[in-house]
Amino acid sequence: MPLWSERLGLFGRADLVELRETGPFPVEYKVGALSGGHAAVQLCAQALCLEEMFATSVPGGALYSHATRRRQPVAFDAALRDRTMAAIEGVRRQIERQELPPAADDARCPSCSLINVCLPSVVAQPARLRGYQGALFWPRALEPEDDGDV
Repeated sequence: MPLWSERLGLFGRADLVELRETGPFPVEYKVGALSGGHAAVQLCAQALCLEEMFATSVPGGALYSHATRRRQPVAFDAALRDRTMAAIEGVRRQIERQELPPAADDARCPSCSLINVCLPSVVAQPARLRGYQGALFWPRALEPEDDGDV
């Protein structure tokens, strides 16, 4: 389901939004086990969009882990909403400054859908990255100026 928030400048797509009597209930599907709070922040951003789209409160959602085949409920409390807003502002600052975040290059990378775009094993290692940059961008040898004599 497409999601957006004009107020926050967000747009995206939800894996699943259950339309319950109490209001929309977003569910985010993850391939691996759930760890860290990144998925909860992503889910909360979806809730912020849904709140604007449906003009209603979205107090909670769920993360579904394919690895465990279980749903983990997520309450969109003030602390999670603050973390989500901080993440949105952080990304906005990176876009304005045209900066890229450092690559993680950790255990999450092999199962990430963006591994071929991010290339974490290259960009997370500065010496290796400099070597590749040097190999890609050899300066062209200067040719003698043409003084018109043939």
